[in-house]
Amino acid sequence: MTIHSFRNISWHFAFALVLLLFAYPTQSQAAESVIEEVIVTSQRVEESLQDVPIAVTALTAEMLEDQQIQSGSDLQLVTPSLNFRGNDAGGGAFNIRGITNLAVSQTAESGVEIHVNDLPVGSTTMQDGEFLDMERIEVLRGPQGTLYGKNSVGGAINLITGRPKFD
Repeated sequence: MTIHSFRNISWHFAFALVLLLFAYPTQSQAAESVIEEVIVTSQRVEESLQDVPIAVTALTAEMLEDQQIQSGSDLQLVTPSLNFRGNDAGGGAFNIRGITNLAVSQTAESGVEIHVNDLPVGSTTMQDGEFLDMERIEVLRGPQGTLYGKNSVGGAINLITGRPKFD
């Protein structure tokens, strides 16, 4: 290799490095998008869904309306690990992560606890009726016995109804 070709290569290399410095992509000044923060009360305290250390699916009233979720059988379509099994009498039972109640008796205890406004329903079945005037639905997967009692081995479902509007 001659000295002349070495100088040529070094000049080309230096020029390429300078071009790389100016080739740094500039960030566009796009409009800042705001992500709606979902507040849940799954641990009896209001906190952001991102900060909750348990597996929670929270659906706001807008989400319920947009996705046309009107009953327990619709809820299973948008919640991971949740199944709703209906029966001939028009009722049904929830199954979270494979934990359910296969007992026939109405007095048998379920593995999935259902709460309406922080009050346990206390029944093994839930009518597959419509979710009317819901503010939020929270599905907590996994054992929730510390917060929701002995019947929440599979998980818990919180149905939070909307506050009254005095117009």
